[in-house]
Amino acid sequence: GMTDGVYFEKLDGSLSVSAVTEKDSSETQTDSLATMSDATDIDLEIYFDGSSVYFYADGAQAAIHTLTIPDDEALTLSLAFLTGEAVANSCNFKEVKLIAVGR
Repeated sequence: GMTDGVYFEKLDGSLSVSAVTEKDSSETQTDSLATMSDATDIDLEIYFDGSSVYFYADGAQAAIHTLTIPDDEALTLSLAFLTGEAVANSCNFKEVKLIAVGR
């Protein structure tokens, strides 16, 4: 976790994708939004309407968070791929978009 953020998370050794909103180190997490498997594409999207954060997996709404949404700090788009083992692992990002509307 982090102090403030809105993100997807897949822990090492797990195939399950979670959605997280975190404000001032307090988090809301929804587990099991999607399942990742080797050599398989997955589309993950986040939409914020000003009061709620919507999480989508492969085009289907998977979670809505209305609590612990950062509201008084600037966030930056970040990608992290970490592995907890010594063997080689890889991850391909085909596309990353950040669109701000009505700022």
